[in-house]
Amino acid sequence: MSDYKILLVEDALHWRKILNNYINTATNNLGGHAHISQAESLEKAWDMLENDRWDLLCTDIGLSKTAGATEGALLVSRASEKNIPTIIISGTPSVTPKHVRDFLKEDKVADFLYKQTFNSLDFVQLVEKLLYSNNKLEKSTQKIIIFYSKYNFKEVSKLKDDLFSRFGLTNSNTIIEYFNEILKDNHEWHKSIAQSSENITSVLLILSADFIASHADESSVLPVLVKNIISTGKKVIPVCISPCDIYLAKKIFGLYNINIIEYAAVTKEIPNQEMLLDDLINQIWNALNDNLDISK
Repeated sequence: MSDYKILLVEDALHWRKILNNYINTATNNLGGHAHISQAESLEKAWDMLENDRWDLLCTDIGLSKTAGATEGALLVSRASEKNIPTIIISGTPSVTPKHVRDFLKEDKVADFLYKQTFNSLDFVQLVEKLLYSNNKLEKSTQKIIIFYSKYNFKEVSKLKDDLFSRFGLTNSNTIIEYFNEILKDNHEWHKSIAQSSENITSVLLILSADFIASHADESSVLPVLVKNIISTGKKVIPVCISPCDIYLAKKIFGLYNINIIEYAAVTKEIPNQEMLLDDLINQIWNALNDNLDISK
């Protein structure tokens, strides 16, 4: 049985009781047990958030009787920094659609639920999803390796942050990272992979023009890298995040029947690129989950 630590922040007692009951329902559905700590003020919640480990934060935005108060936004921002999955349940009139978009985009909040249209089934299912995802990777001692060009550091950092926030991952799921320059020292990365091979589950290859240009010729690093990883039984997940020689890449990965996950916005002028990014994150997550060996 899994134990889940949830921080519930809400100034209205009747809403604390309602949410507490539904959180218990969600953890029971997962076959686990909820340890729910409650706070009714920003000060108390902040202290609890800082001094313990949490699997989930459920918080209101207005935490006082003052009209237009939005103290809970500080908790949301801090939880984002600590990679704690967060659900906002609020009826604060001063929260505008722009605020909601910022919470979802900037702070990587899992969802914003309005009290006025609160749906208990949707809430329970959301809690189940976040706790299951978090618990699944927490139970894994395996490592994910990312190979990418240093010129894509910004994109890779965002990709990694989005994966962590969207699905409640934490740094306990250690990620080893390699830049182009490190890859050029064949002995070094071969040695590192060999030393960690029994714990490594999946390898993300972030494909870009620079990465492909540096490593894709038949005698270079990329083909050798893919071959060596496959030979150890690890899963290779190639992800194209910027324009590159995709045909050459497909030729290399096609030898092993490996499909490349492509970020559609790379080649298309599509207004809703945020939706495309969501799709990319979900594809990567599904590929990682397909290869995680989790024991209950």
